[in-house]
Amino acid sequence: MSEKEITPAKISPKVWIFLTIWAVFVSVLLTTATLFLPQPWGSGLHLGPSGGVFQYQPMPFVIMFFCLLIAKFAGVKFDSKVLALLYIVTLACTWRTVYKGFYCVIAPAFHARIENQEIHGIFIPYFWLPSAEAIRALFYPNPAGFFQYAGEWAPVITTYIVWQLITLLYAVGFACVYRRLWVDIELMPFPHAQGWVLGQLASGQANGRRTKVALLAGLFGLLFMVPYYVYTAYPGFPDFYGWLTSPYFMGHACGSFMIHNAYPSLRPIILGPLGVHTSPVVYAYLLLAPLDSLLSMVVSIALLWWIIPQILYYLGYYSGITTASFSSKRGLIERQPPLKTYAIFFGGVLGCVVFHVLLHWRYYADTIKSAISGKQLEGEISYRWAYLMIIVGFVGLIAIFMATGVSLPIAAYTCFVLWVQMTAWAQSRGYTSVGPRLRGRGFYKWIWGETIPPAPYCGGEKLFTLAYVNRWASGADTFGPHNAPMVGSMDSFGVARMAGLEPKLALYAILLGGVISTVIVVPLTIYELYYFGWMVAPVSKEWDFFWDGDAGAYKNWPAYPPWWPNALAGFIIAFILTYMRLHYAWWPLEPWGFIVALDHYFVDYVNTLTPLVAWIIKYVALKIGGRRIYEDYMVPACAGVIAGVILGVVIVSLIAIARWFAAY
Repeated sequence: MSEKEITPAKISPKVWIFLTIWAVFVSVLLTTATLFLPQPWGSGLHLGPSGGVFQYQPMPFVIMFFCLLIAKFAGVKFDSKVLALLYIVTLACTWRTVYKGFYCVIAPAFHARIENQEIHGIFIPYFWLPSAEAIRALFYPNPAGFFQYAGEWAPVITTYIVWQLITLLYAVGFACVYRRLWVDIELMPFPHAQGWVLGQLASGQANGRRTKVALLAGLFGLLFMVPYYVYTAYPGFPDFYGWLTSPYFMGHACGSFMIHNAYPSLRPIILGPLGVHTSPVVYAYLLLAPLDSLLSMVVSIALLWWIIPQILYYLGYYSGITTASFSSKRGLIERQPPLKTYAIFFGGVLGCVVFHVLLHWRYYADTIKSAISGKQLEGEISYRWAYLMIIVGFVGLIAIFMATGVSLPIAAYTCFVLWVQMTAWAQSRGYTSVGPRLRGRGFYKWIWGETIPPAPYCGGEKLFTLAYVNRWASGADTFGPHNAPMVGSMDSFGVARMAGLEPKLALYAILLGGVISTVIVVPLTIYELYYFGWMVAPVSKEWDFFWDGDAGAYKNWPAYPPWWPNALAGFIIAFILTYMRLHYAWWPLEPWGFIVALDHYFVDYVNTLTPLVAWIIKYVALKIGGRRIYEDYMVPACAGVIAGVILGVVIVSLIAIARWFAAY
């Protein structure tokens, strides 16, 4: 996709006022809609940072699709730079407001207070969670309860707003440092940013053929979701695709079909996990990724999930794998000796980040020099402000951690772990379309050893820190506090490059949407939980995520010990792939695609046959039609499919809201 030359643009105050009003409107709308979107939509297909290893964030696709419809059928002309700002503000408003943003951070913690107080809750200060009585008061519709317990909620609301603003600065600061290298120099493709093609079409910057393709693909995506409009309105209606009720589909990953569960006769033939995705959205995102990253996933899966486990079984390992289910096969290979693929994955992710920094140390040194001197180009982002955001975020996080009972050295080290997680997510997703869901507990093994006492004997520092980096705030499940602002900011800078928008203006839009949505989502979510009733609203009632910091989750992770040799092997694999990639133009594999396919969440949310199908489709299309077919047909088709399906998810949410009000 061609990029426009970046020229200085003057954005009128009226545009910024409109964007501010829009940010308020979208934040209120998404915060409310989140409470009426039951599982597995929340973790599978959503409007913002959810969707497993994809972390879709597709709401801007929907908005740009509407703009395209208005431009096509109403003849309205849109300014491309204003549309780009609208895209970025909308994207930023999804980081906190949707299911994996704020709600999924605070709601699972409720259980720690009301059911696990003696085990986990005693280590969670009351500025993170109110009393059990205040939480029980929101189980059923009770608007007055919010004001009754306002004294307890006031410090909690303040904490979450301040904390999320701090994490916003920490993530966006690093994104500003990475921007020029990743966006302007390396020209990373940022597959998720390709939704801008819809904005490009809406502003009249492409031929009519691409517009027709995008509109038809959007219609297909919208119609594809029709069975779930009906199913949401009438739950007795058959689950047409089986995504929500069939035991052959992954319950937390919409459309992930487990072939081994459906066809047990294949279990002894192919010993590694065998499955394929059935959602067109997954293929749309993968087809936007480079061909070499898809091939790297295919080779990694073939070697480390299928061929090598087959050989090891013949050598006497993996007893019982011939009759194991899909998930059990994955578990045996990823954590049991001798392969321990998750340990390889852990070392590989760390290796990719380390080698990236070593290869580009001069660039990062230059950014520090620029920050000290204060010199910057017209329209560029000041590195001085970028590093100031990082410092404020770093100091703020340490202060919050220490107030929660974490010692200064562990608090500072945790900020480093968060940096690794965010950097890995952003770089991998910016190239392959898929991010590694790296649990952070492995980083603490050299400090606390292979085992810790169970809660409450482990103490608050270990419980809070490990829960924070594993699930509660980053890593495996909740993306809003840290990962979403990082990857979303990089997507935004990618959109700005394609739209010819100055990076500085893109940063303003990121901060506008991020700050407004944060200030709105925290008090509004808590009030609406009282208003609608947590147990009445159909939103998922996720469990106490603090168990992820407990001894049972910490032990034997990332694999059964000794796992360091396997992690070292992953580190070496990352080095070899990086070296070959840099020195030999003919080398077909790249490190992130190879490493990310070893993530067990990749197996759940993408599945093992899916990259092969996507690679074949894209390879054949490029061989037959070349780059023109890809640009004129595949890119707008993928963007249209994503917009149509996610618009369908919006309709599902609206139907759920209507049913609730009809019933209550």
